[in-house]
Amino acid sequence: MMKNLGAWTLWFVLIAMIASACASMKQKDPYAQRYLTALKNLMENDRRIKSVYADNDTLAAKIEGRIERVERTIDSLEIYVQNDKRKRYRDYEPSLASAIKIITEKPDESIPKLLEELEESKKLDEQLIVKSEEIEEKVEVQVAEGKIDSVSREKIIDVTTVIREEAEKELEAKETAITGLKTVYAAPSPVPDPIQTQIIESAYQTVTRIRQQGGGVQQRNLERLNLVVDVIEIDKFTQFEAAAFFGPGAYTIKDADISKVEAAFEPLINSIINFVSQYRDRDMTLTIVAKGYADATAISTSSPLYAALQPQTGVANPSRGELNRALSRLRSDEMSKHMRNLLLRRDAELFSNTSNVSIDIVSQGKGEECPYINKPCDKANDPNRRIVTFHWLVTPNKL
Repeated sequence: MMKNLGAWTLWFVLIAMIASACASMKQKDPYAQRYLTALKNLMENDRRIKSVYADNDTLAAKIEGRIERVERTIDSLEIYVQNDKRKRYRDYEPSLASAIKIITEKPDESIPKLLEELEESKKLDEQLIVKSEEIEEKVEVQVAEGKIDSVSREKIIDVTTVIREEAEKELEAKETAITGLKTVYAAPSPVPDPIQTQIIESAYQTVTRIRQQGGGVQQRNLERLNLVVDVIEIDKFTQFEAAAFFGPGAYTIKDADISKVEAAFEPLINSIINFVSQYRDRDMTLTIVAKGYADATAISTSSPLYAALQPQTGVANPSRGELNRALSRLRSDEMSKHMRNLLLRRDAELFSNTSNVSIDIVSQGKGEECPYINKPCDKANDPNRRIVTFHWLVTPNKL
């Protein structure tokens, strides 16, 4: 009896030990789920990177090889994590070892390739910013020298500001991606890291955008800035004496004087057409700013000229300055009209409605303002103040 009891006790102990061993074997590694998540994130990133470098057969094949290796490891780990009884614990150990190796090994050459493309694109952004700032500095100098008027300055600054701000925004995004990728490449996380995943995702999106654009936007912006540089480096200012076109108190050009107007405008027309013709395939705007000036001579309220000018001022009893401003504006309008007609007659194709070049003529009446920067306007009745000036400028249209 005692012998049977001892035998039963021995069997009971053995069964308990086996059960305990089995239980311990089935106790899952607490890091298994974390490794599984890390592998899935890695696989998604690799798939995105592969799509970016689809045209690079060598790199795409290498990334595809790692994707397949990761997929096999994921399958093994998922079976263990889901506690599939068909999978024995010892089969999990190599899967776990493989997962750790994949996650902790040095990242492949896809990240350096991403970094290379980001660095190249970053250089173009830096060029755009520097060139925009250089143009803005030159423009301010030419405004002070009277070579560029306020309207032209505003148009140039509008172009450079849009390009510079766009480049600054792109530069910031690329620098962030570069810094993050360098950190990930130097010290990859062995466990799922949302920050690293976000860094790679952001870098992927940035590079994808760069590759889709193919550098086209940056190159077009450089071409736009180069056009602005070319135009600000040539003489764009012309001055005409009003007496050469208008009789005393007159603000219209007689038909008999049209040939004289054409002869006077010819050098200005030639300079505009010669420049615009070099860029006729570009989408751009030719801006011509005409400014009429008058001296400080009084206009009699009983004169026909006063009767013609008073409605132009919009004032019941206009002052001398208001009348002279209206007169200078009418003269500027008249000369601007002939300028447009002459441009269209000289090169109808270049300035047609279907061409890439549009014309924007701005006419201003400056009245008794002094037209000179470094010369006083002391005399009230001074023919040197009765002038019409022209500034012209070519600017690329916005993308």
